[in-house]
Amino acid sequence: MLDSPRVDLFLEGGLSYFDEDFNQGKDDHYATIREALGLKWEMWPERIRFYHKHELYYSLKEANSYYWRGEQGLRFFMVSNFFANLETNFKYTRKPAPGKKEWDSIYVLSLGYEFKF
Repeated sequence: MLDSPRVDLFLEGGLSYFDEDFNQGKDDHYATIREALGLKWEMWPERIRFYHKHELYYSLKEANSYYWRGEQGLRFFMVSNFFANLETNFKYTRKPAPGKKEWDSIYVLSLGYEFKF
């Protein structure tokens, strides 16, 4: 959608199939409408990158039933293609499994290596 040296942005949409397998409770599967968005912004090229990605699934089976997950964070580039990420991941489900919450979040600090071809 937008692809420049400092900013990459995409938007996707379409039909999907969602399959929920629970350890406890009844499994469920249904057709959905899927929407996804992604953004990469080189705040300081080759040093710091902001990123955001999310997906949203609207159930075609049941009104007001949806699932959303997203991640966003900062990537700090270090020496020789090594990087560190500081990231927040979120999940929301309108109808969680029995005994589970609607919202779930996790905070991640990771180190990695990027292969460049």
